[in-house]
Amino acid sequence: MKLFTNRFERISKELKDLKKTNKQVEGSNDNDAISKLLKETEFKLKIVEKEKADLLKLEQRELDQINTNDLDDLQKVKGHIKKLRVFKFKVDDADTKLNDIEESIRDITKRLTE
Repeated sequence: MKLFTNRFERISKELKDLKKTNKQVEGSNDNDAISKLLKETEFKLKIVEKEKADLLKLEQRELDQINTNDLDDLQKVKGHIKKLRVFKFKVDDADTKLNDIEESIRDITKRLTE
């Protein structure tokens, strides 16, 4: 989860930098399209930020409660595995959304540098 959080923070910073750059280059013909892309990307990032907060809560509430003594009980282990699978699926889904945001950032950067 730490890697995901670090990646999220890096992408968030990149988006803020692009917004500043876009304001400095306001005279370009493509500015309206870039501004629209920036707003869409910012919206997507806010969704991922909410998911990140939910994942951190889930990690703290569910996964941090796993006790090594529970590993001796097969029923508890099965429950923990289910929780871990759900958590992994949610992290993978949020990570896919971050990939989409990174693609948008690359597109915006390309448009700004043309």
